[in-house]
Amino acid sequence: MKDHEFAKLYHDTWNKAKQNIKKCYFPGCNEQPINSHILQKNGILNQIATNNHIWEYKINQFKKEPFYFDKTGINEIYSFDCFCKEHDDKLFEKIEKKQINFNDYESCLLFTLRTIYNEIWRKEINIEQYKLMMKSKYSSEINLEFLLGRIQQELLGIDDLRNNEEDIWEDYNNKTQNFVFQVRELNKIDICLSAFYNYETTLEMYNYKKLNGKDMPRISEVFINIFPYNNKTLLLMGYNKKDEKKLKPYVNTFFKESENKVQKKITNLLMFACETWVISEKLYKDKIEKIKDIFIACINHAIIINNEREFFNVNLFKDNYFNEMQKIKRHLVSIK
Repeated sequence: MKDHEFAKLYHDTWNKAKQNIKKCYFPGCNEQPINSHILQKNGILNQIATNNHIWEYKINQFKKEPFYFDKTGINEIYSFDCFCKEHDDKLFEKIEKKQINFNDYESCLLFTLRTIYNEIWRKEINIEQYKLMMKSKYSSEINLEFLLGRIQQELLGIDDLRNNEEDIWEDYNNKTQNFVFQVRELNKIDICLSAFYNYETTLEMYNYKKLNGKDMPRISEVFINIFPYNNKTLLLMGYNKKDEKKLKPYVNTFFKESENKVQKKITNLLMFACETWVISEKLYKDKIEKIKDIFIACINHAIIINNEREFFNVNLFKDNYFNEMQKIKRHLVSIK
């Protein structure tokens, strides 16, 4: 298959898979979902946009280099089709149409709800896309074993998310509190992030299965939102109380340590743990564009060693970032 044929296949199957998501994700609702944003366009995303565009971190497992950056219009960025108009308006009114009260448990819960459903939506589209690719006229030229493996990974990821999804709806409907949320104001940085990540590394999960002959019974998920708000940057993190023993000491460091250390933690999350983030054109041009080969090398390094909690002493938001990344490049070369 030629490159342009595969590019068209990828584009067409993704669009068709997206169109196959035909009902609202609100429990029991069968209405058509509308396009909306994980983080609101006006008031959050537009604060880091230049000429209505933002730089987005993207992953495409079918590209020769799967990790790359792309300039994307603000209307397309962070968009997903999960809820019908009625539920999108009613559910998120507190965090979209009013001054946000970050001391309000339900408001924090709603940010997590959006994060979870964006991830479930993306995984379900991926699964449908892979199935469509396997049925296409190019199926004999595609690595079907790879696609089946990707489908299995996405299904397992959805199963892990479902556990927290149930607890979120219990909280929303019954005013319970199954989660712990913490909020911190930082000096403004030109980034928006809305994601979840597993605390356990790929290596830890592999070693557990090797030792016990089965998968870990529960994966500890950290939910994180970072975005500009009222001339500051808000850091909102949460986790299920079922995972408190493991996650409390780790998450607390984001709220007790100095801002410089927290910015280093955020930098490492961008490289190793979180996929759904965007930055301003200025931050991309000043800090990432000229060393993106090193940035991507760091990502690949963590994949090779199966450690998403790898940590480099580097701060994307400081003036010495370029020099520190050059040191990391030399380190990565030395350990090859």
